Amino acid sequence: MRFSHENAAAALRSDLARHPGISDFGEATSLWTGYVSLLVRSARARLPLPPLVRDFVKSIVSEPGARVLLRTQPDYRLLREANRALRRLDVGAFSEATRALAARMEDAGALALGDTALQMLLLVQIDGKGITMEEQGRVVAHRGRIARQGGDFELSTEQYRNVERIARATHSQELFARAWNGFAVLAMLRGNLPESADWFERTAKAADKSGIQDLSRNAHHGSLIVAAKRGAFDEALQHGWLAFRYSVGDALLEAEALSNLGAVMLQAHAYRPALAAFDAALRREPPARLAIPALGGAILTSARLGDAGRARERYAALTRYAAASDLKWEVTDSLIDAATALYLLGDAVEAERARLRALELAREAKFHELEFRAERVAGESEREARSSVPLSSETRSICDQLEQLETTELLELSGA
Repeated sequence: MRFSHENAAAALRSDLARHPGISDFGEATSLWTGYVSLLVRSARARLPLPPLVRDFVKSIVSEPGARVLLRTQPDYRLLREANRALRRLDVGAFSEATRALAARMEDAGALALGDTALQMLLLVQIDGKGITMEEQGRVVAHRGRIARQGGDFELSTEQYRNVERIARATHSQELFARAWNGFAVLAMLRGNLPESADWFERTAKAADKSGIQDLSRNAHHGSLIVAAKRGAFDEALQHGWLAFRYSVGDALLEAEALSNLGAVMLQAHAYRPALAAFDAALRREPPARLAIPALGGAILTSARLGDAGRARERYAALTRYAAASDLKWEVTDSLIDAATALYLLGDAVEAERARLRALELAREAKFHELEFRAERVAGESEREARSSVPLSSETRSICDQLEQLETTELLELSGA
């Protein structure tokens, strides 16, 4: 995908072109486009940003029902926070709010729009001051993540190298952790597990030194995935449980941790707790980048448990996501899971349709690992592996807690 755009409208058109099944990204689309347009105008024409944003907020407030949205809807709240920061000439708070808005765009699939916002954030001046060098590192790391999600691994690598250079200049353990986490994920996506494990280990050490819990959680997530890929399930699940515990209170982060736990339990043939984890992730209504893998896992796990009805219901949801999403890795991986499940359920025709679509996507994107899997779906489906892999008592306790998660959540909601 192309990330550099001259204006917000071009970025939005680029994003929508990658999602042929939709005409916008929801109620915040016009807010995002308007806000990014202001950033572009300020950066390109050197116009003062505070009055531009102030007038933009005033125009929104004049719309019916807008005041309620400014109090309750996350994107509108972030716009209000950005405006308040500009009134105080607080560059750091303004940048933080803008990065959070860009993350909202990213999660919705508006990658080019989010990247354009971040690109302008590096250029804008507030009362003659730009964002600090350390904040620039955070912005560039975010752009690296967007580039990776858009499939441009070379650009993503370049961005993370820039973050590493800024980390050296500022002696920032936080930025080292962000850069190294990016390298770890890229190495994992390329299939280089030893390199990925080394980067995640370095990430965890830097994250712990920085004292930032989010970064430590990300390192545990990565360590979970790498450990699972080499079959160290006890280690993987214990990393995953820590990542989930660090995520409690944030539905998006909880969904990510639960989906990863479910994936490892599926690999370990612990099907009931795996399905509980996938279902818990989906109950949190995560964005497509998390919902698609959780659906793939839920489909395959349901089939392993012989629940054809639930598997087909989840497959229908997956096909809707696949038709509207440009998340090629996630869609391809989940279609392979779905094809395997459909073979298990005896639906060879639909299984082959899903397999061929996955194979086509894998070859187009040069996802060699997924291409290999897609070519061998029928053989994989025959290995039902109903017996569980031996797990330690500590890990079994984690499985038990996950199986009880829905009951625990309902009790908490009821106040019991």
